[in-house]
Order: sequence, then structure tokens, then C-alpha cells
Amino acid sequence: MKPNYLTILITTLCIFFNACHNSNTAPQLQLADSLIDKRADSALCILEKLSIEEISNKSAKAMYALLLTEALDKNFKSHRNDSLILIAVDYYKDNSNNKLKTKAYYYLGRVYQDNKEYIKATEAYLTALKTASPNQAPILQIYNNLALCYESQEFYLPAIKTYKESYATAEKMQDKYGILHATRGLGNVYAIQDEEEKALSYYQKALSIAQSIKDSLWENAIFCDIAKVYDDQGLYIEAKKQIDLALRYAPSNINLSPTYFWKGSILYNLEETDSAIHYLSRASTKANIYTKASIYQTLYEINKENKNYEQAILYNDTALTCYDSIQKIIHHTEINNLIKKHSIYIYIKKK
Repeated sequence: MKPNYLTILITTLCIFFNACHNSNTAPQLQLADSLIDKRADSALCILEKLSIEEISNKSAKAMYALLLTEALDKNFKSHRNDSLILIAVDYYKDNSNNKLKTKAYYYLGRVYQDNKEYIKATEAYLTALKTASPNQAPILQIYNNLALCYESQEFYLPAIKTYKESYATAEKMQDKYGILHATRGLGNVYAIQDEEEKALSYYQKALSIAQSIKDSLWENAIFCDIAKVYDDQGLYIEAKKQIDLALRYAPSNINLSPTYFWKGSILYNLEETDSAIHYLSRASTKANIYTKASIYQTLYEINKENKNYEQAILYNDTALTCYDSIQKIIHHTEINNLIKKHSIYIYIKKK
């Protein structure tokens, strides 16, 4: 196997920067910036060796705050609060560099979105749109995340409008992934509203794009989307065909618990109980607490119908344990959710 010299170089630099407390952080920030698009993990490694308290220059401090927030986001690390990104926003908000101003407000939106503060996230994305270049990829990220925020607040008409704006922009840019994101997003919004025919139409378009670019991860996700719509319509045989395709096209390195759960549910609806139990059991191994509750509830129903009462009681007890855990999670977030719902109500009243 050939040595990866870039990885060796980056690792060496990380060790060097950790050992050398040099107040001049410009070279480190420049290196992190050059890596962040294609080697976000390496950029994060470099940035985490620095300390914002040791950076005295305001410009460098703002750049560090922006780059670290971006690196955390691209490495799928959760954003705890807005204190870091606000350093960048406060510096760039009156800056003539629109690219950095746009990026700062975009990542402010990502921080709020991660923390389910959708009103603040929406405002940040709308601010980012004002200075975003119409011909560069960040505008598509802004549109799609803004649409997701509208969707999370059940503002479906603004969500549809925003996804369509994203689609039109992606078409002008000839960005296939941008078109794919927007098309699937439209399918999701229509599916939530039980407009199945429109949802299927957009999902089929999205699937064609995913197949044209040979992206198996997207193919898996969209086949699952289509299967759910058919399942909701009671078209269980067609739903089974689609979920089988989702499994066929699934990449080897992804968590298949959600796909197994949907296949198990569809098989249960088809009264293929043995197969349903098999897939639901497979789904339970890596499922989150919410999916586990649904899995064990379904397994309870199956065993009760089959008069396997002892097994049914065990599954029911496990489901109740999951529901108790969910209730504790809900209890801890209940007050925040009430405050956010009130904020949404005020937001609607202002419109």
C-alpha cells in the first residue's frame, strides 16, 4: 500500500502546532482554510490545537471562530451554543467582504438549526441570502437549510417556495446535487402534507438524478421515501418492491436500521409475520430510542396476534421502557419547546 504523504504531513503539522505555542496563527489558519472543503477532519485537527484566548488579532480571531464552526459542522459535530460563531458574525457583519459575511451568517443559522432554534436560524439564513453570490454553491446550502427550517415549523408554503428557488438556482448553475437536494426536499414537504401523487412525482425525478450520477446513498434514501408513500397509501406490494430496491442499492458502510424497520413494517402489513419479525429484530440492533419504541411495539402486536403471550409481554415491557426514556427526554425539553412554539406564534402574527 502506498503511503499517504498528505496525511503524514498534516499529522506532523498537527503535532508541531500543538507543541509550538507561537502567537502568529496566520499560517495555521491558512492551512486549515485550504483543507476545509476536502479534508475537513484534518482542518479540525489543526484548529483544535489552537486556542482563541491566545489570538489577539481581531481579524484572526474572527477567522478562527468561523473556520472552527465550519469544521465542526462538516465533521457532523453538534454546535453547543452561538458564542463562538457570534465572534465571526460581529466582526464580518459590517465588513466589505460579502463572501465572509455570508458564510458567517450561514453558520450562525446552522448553529441555531442544530439547537432547534428555528426562528433565529431562519433570520440568519435570510440575512445570509442578502449578500450571497447567485452563482456559487453556498447559496444552495442556504436555500435548502432555510427550507428545512420552514418545514420544521410547519410553514409548508414558504418551504415549497424556497425549495423551488433552490431548484431554479441549481439549474442555472448546472449543479446536479443541488437539483437533487431541492427535488427530494419538495417530495418530502408534499409527503408530510399527504399529497402523495405530488410527492411521488418529485421522488421519481430525484431518483432519476441520483441514478444518473450513480450515488447509491441517495438511491437508498429515495427508494425508502417512495416505499413510505406506497405504504401510507396501502399499496403494500409496491412498497415492498421499493424497500427491496433500497436495500439492494444501500452502500455497505451505512446503518441499515431505518431501512430494516420499514421493511419489517411493510411485511407486517402484508401479513408475512415471520419475515417481519426477522427484519424488525435486525433493525433493533442499531436503532435510536424512538425507532426502538416503534419496533418493540410492533413486535408486541405481532406476538399478541399469534397468541405468543409470554413473548408479547416481554416486548411490551421493552417498549414501555423505551417510552419511559422518551418521556424523560421530552420532560427535559418541554419548557424550551413551549417557549419556541410561542416564538413561532409571535413570528406568524408579525407576518
